[in-house]
Amino acid sequence: MSRTKDTKPVRLNKAEIQFTKAIPYKVYLLDYGNMSGTAYHTHDYVQIWYVIDGKCGHKVEDTIYGLTKGSLFILPPYVSHVIQPLGETNLKIFGCEFSPSFVDETMRSIASGHSGFDAKYMKPIFTVTNVLQPNLNLTGQAMLEVESLFTQMLKEYTFERKYYEFNIKTDLIKLLVIIARENVDNRSSLTNNGFDSYKENMNKAIGYINNHYSDKIYVDDICKIAAMSKTYFSHYFKQSTGKTFTEYINHLRVRKAMVLLTETQDSILEICNSCGYHDNTYFSRVFKKETGLSPGQYRRKLMHD
Repeated sequence: MSRTKDTKPVRLNKAEIQFTKAIPYKVYLLDYGNMSGTAYHTHDYVQIWYVIDGKCGHKVEDTIYGLTKGSLFILPPYVSHVIQPLGETNLKIFGCEFSPSFVDETMRSIASGHSGFDAKYMKPIFTVTNVLQPNLNLTGQAMLEVESLFTQMLKEYTFERKYYEFNIKTDLIKLLVIIARENVDNRSSLTNNGFDSYKENMNKAIGYINNHYSDKIYVDDICKIAAMSKTYFSHYFKQSTGKTFTEYINHLRVRKAMVLLTETQDSILEICNSCGYHDNTYFSRVFKKETGLSPGQYRRKLMHD
C-alpha cells in the first residue's frame, strides 16, 4: 500500500445512465481485454469488485492497494478511484453495482453521507466519514461463498427469468453479510482454539493454492509453506475453509471450468486440461459432484436457458 497525490479530473458515473434494466443494479465479469474503471472516476452508487484471478492495482483517493485473487473492495458513493491492470493478461474480476435503495430503504443514508447507518449488514463496512475500509483479502470458505454468489447473480442478471430481481436481491444481501462479517473478523484480535498462531502461515498456504490450483499441487509441498505437519495442516485447513485439501482444489477448478464453459468455445478436453485435470473422466465426475451436471450438460443448459 502506498500514498500518492493525483490532480486529474474525476468523471462521475451516474446510476440513471449505468443501470439499463428495470432494477438499479448490474453485475458483470471483466477480463484483461475488456477492463473498465481504468480512468479516474467516481459514481453515485455502491460498487463491489472481487478478483477471481490475476492481480492489479487499485488507487482509492491518494492510496494505492495491490489486489490479488481473493481481494474484494466495496466503495460507497462519491469515492474517487481508478483500476491499474498492471499488464496481467489473466486478470478476471467479478463486479456488481447498485443503488443503496435497491437493497434497503435505510441504505439511502449512505448516499447522503450521514453517520446513522441503520442496515446492520452495511454498518461495519463504512466509517462515519463515508470512507471505505478499502480492501478485504478473502480466503477459505468466505472466498468460495463469494465466488458462488457472484456466479449466481450473473446468471440471474443475464437470463432475466421470472422473479430474477428477487434472487439477485437475496444473493446481494448474502454477499453484504459476508463482507460485514469478514470486516469484523479482520479487525478482531480474538483467539479461536489456538488457531491465531497458525493463521498467518495458513493464509500463505491458501494464497498459494488460490494462485496455483491449475498446476500440480501436492499436500506435502503446501504443508511446507504452512510450516505444519500433515496432520495439523489437514485439521486447520478444514477449520479454515470448511473443506478438505482435495475438496478445496476441486472446487476452485470446477469454478474455473464453469467460467470457461460459459465464456469460451473451448472443447471440454481443453477445459479439463486448463483447469489442472489430466483425466477427462475424473474431471467429469468431479464437475458433476459439484454442480449436479456433467460439463456437457452444463454447457447445453446454458445455451437453452
